[in-house]
Amino acid sequence: MTPNAGAVDLAPGVRCDGAHCFNDNDEAYVVHGTVACAVLTTPAWTDMTLPPPPPIQTVEHQPWAIVIDAHSDRHIVAGCAGGADMGANLSGAYPQSRPPTGSAGG
Repeated sequence: MTPNAGAVDLAPGVRCDGAHCFNDNDEAYVVHGTVACAVLTTPAWTDMTLPPPPPIQTVEHQPWAIVIDAHSDRHIVAGCAGGADMGANLSGAYPQSRPPTGSAGG
């Protein structure tokens, strides 16, 4: 997995350079994003007189999150729960003690 190429500041004191993230804060932070996964799905097969339809490749965007302890760094490995990893993106970071509420700007 290679999240966003280049260095990215996700929160004050939290930055990632490719798949390597650094936390310079006094508390743990959760870094999160999504990974695109190529998944094969089988269409419904209702007419048994015909051969089964071939699988169809679809793309699913699955969330991932990893905790980076205070004053430490960590290599991010986000994978797919089924399917082939097509690349991941970083979405942000928040203090582990204060998870986002789901409201705008969280």
